[in-house]
Amino acid sequence: MQASDLKKILLSSFLGLALFGCASAPAKKNNANRKPPLTPAQRLAIKHYKEGIDAYADDHYAEAITHWKLTLANDPQNPNAAEYITRAENMLKATKGHKKAAPTPTPTPLGTPAATPAP
Repeated sequence: MQASDLKKILLSSFLGLALFGCASAPAKKNNANRKPPLTPAQRLAIKHYKEGIDAYADDHYAEAITHWKLTLANDPQNPNAAEYITRAENMLKATKGHKKAAPTPTPTPLGTPAATPAP
């Protein structure tokens, strides 16, 4: 066996180990940075928090407040829910009386055309 053949064998062995890993015991995962699993209360808090965001985005401020209060009931340390409750309460006060209620349709007898409401 020549020196060049030995070099090729060593090089191919080294590349094999580098590409496919060592055949020794598998490496242990570092669990020190892993977060603990969520509790059922934390999952419920997240659910209500997201539903509050959706309600707020649809201008349903009272519903958003309800969801965020449930968030705080399940996760009192939630950093945003209390602030969002205050914002929603302010929006509720600001829009009170400013939104027009949808006109209620007047019932018409069968067979007669419905009247169009005046502007």
